[in-house]
Amino acid sequence: MARKIYESERKANMRSAKKIYTQFQIRFHNENEADILEWLDQQPNKRQYIISLIREDISKKQGKD
Repeated sequence: MARKIYESERKANMRSAKKIYTQFQIRFHNENEADILEWLDQQPNKRQYIISLIREDISKKQGKD
């Protein structure tokens, strides 16, 4: 049986998460960006996919300097 999380514990977890994580929100237009939405939908781990694209771009940019 799952342990009950108390409100004070939940708030403490949220404060901790705010200190160690940054969150971004992005919107896509369902019609104009349907190809992007379809591609992302096929990715099993969207977060990891986006991170890998950004790291690849960073590596390319650093290689040009």
